Amino acid sequence: MKLDLENAIFHNASMEGAKKEVDKKVFSNEERLELFKKIEARAESLYGNLPYHNFRHACEALELGYEIIARCQASNIDVNSDVIRYAILFHDAGYHENHKEKGFESKEEYSAYLAKEVLREFGVGEDDITKVEKSILSTHRDKNFECLEEKIARAADLAGLAIDYETFKENAIKLKDEHELLTGSRISWEDWKIGVKNIIEFYLSQDIRLTECYQDEDGGSRFHKKTKENLDRLLSE
Repeated sequence: MKLDLENAIFHNASMEGAKKEVDKKVFSNEERLELFKKIEARAESLYGNLPYHNFRHACEALELGYEIIARCQASNIDVNSDVIRYAILFHDAGYHENHKEKGFESKEEYSAYLAKEVLREFGVGEDDITKVEKSILSTHRDKNFECLEEKIARAADLAGLAIDYETFKENAIKLKDEHELLTGSRISWEDWKIGVKNIIEFYLSQDIRLTECYQDEDGGSRFHKKTKENLDRLLSE
């Protein structure tokens, strides 16, 4: 995969600067900022207290999304920042609930539905809502991602795979605990690592290209390299 995410996106100072830069371009007036804060609060209320898929994960993905948006803007690539913000905020909303009991085939479909309902309530345009839904659906493992907003939502969701190894392993443990909590069945650590390997190798077989600045000096993907390092270390332990 070439999911080209530069190491810099994992530094809080860099992300905070990106957030301020994006805010200046997106929230041109106080009214728009207040609207986003209200929507953000509603999104938070739709998350449970799962070990991994909680509102903290959504916020961390959003911070990574800020950096990607800022780099796209710096490269004169036009992106719909509102769509990306909303998609990332809601991309795991309702994850703690049984989506099948509610009539949805996947958790992503349920999250997209929740986003649509909230955004309509706050008067967001239907065109943007449709794009938000598609961007949320693009975070599903087996879904396609075509437009730029969909690519950024998927990239922000996956960027944590290339975090420092200690956090990467901690997240793997949280996901195992979450799996056992949601399914009611236990799985050995060795079997879980095999599952992690299969999932990550699938993601690394894909290609999401954003801007050239996410490549290393040899033209390779920084994300790809760091994620592979993390996976290899996890499997060797």
